[in-house]
Amino acid sequence: MGFELTKIVETNGVEIPAGTTYSVTYTVDGEDPVTVDLLSGDPLIIDDLNPGSVVTFVEGALPVIDNALWATPSFSVDGETIGETATITVEESTLASVELTNTASAIPLEPAGFSVTKVVETTGVQVPSTTTYPVTYTIDDAAPVTIDIEAGESFVVDDIAVGAQVSITESASPVIAGVTWAQPALSIEGAASGTSASFMVQLDTVTEVTLTNSASATPVIAGPGGTPSSGNSLAATGATIDPSLLGAAALLVLAGFVLAARRRRV
Repeated sequence: MGFELTKIVETNGVEIPAGTTYSVTYTVDGEDPVTVDLLSGDPLIIDDLNPGSVVTFVEGALPVIDNALWATPSFSVDGETIGETATITVEESTLASVELTNTASAIPLEPAGFSVTKVVETTGVQVPSTTTYPVTYTIDDAAPVTIDIEAGESFVVDDIAVGAQVSITESASPVIAGVTWAQPALSIEGAASGTSASFMVQLDTVTEVTLTNSASATPVIAGPGGTPSSGNSLAATGATIDPSLLGAAALLVLAGFVLAARRRRV
């Protein structure tokens, strides 16, 4: 006379190590509780109880399993579901069948991957807001992928296997008249990484990558003889006439006229 207690473990997308034990506590007629450790599928039989004894059952703390989420325990007595705890009354010449079922499911993981944000800084030049910039990333040995984004925009790549190696580079900067681009500057989670970025995908983490380019005005280079000034240049040669030479030439012309007038008087 007594009961047969069996632990049943069901799984959903997770593996429970062999040999894992589960604690169950039972109390007979309010006496001191007894805690036993059970293996899944291995029943405990107690058959020396008095008829009429009242036995209560409760599950102890469940084992901690990586990536496993335990559902609420469920007791059943002789095939009838009871709930999170169970109580039976021992009957003459009978072993009550008590089952304790738990379901372990895989813990949903947050997306793992990375995001890329494009930042454009300007000095003395204006870059059209609709300008796009090609960014190329490679995951492990897969073919490179290039995405065009505008300044201030981001793109996210998730659902990547944890431990995957990611490399990110900038393709050629857009050609804009009068604009000179500095070398691209990438950062990973705020830490500078140079002209490219390389990192490993972490569990439950979207790694933040920032790609920054600085645009400045292209310097104007003067031609031979310096920057021409209006009114004093020779169109054919590009040479510049010294104003003092122009004055001297005017004096010589005037002297010539005076000399010619004197000769006619003589």
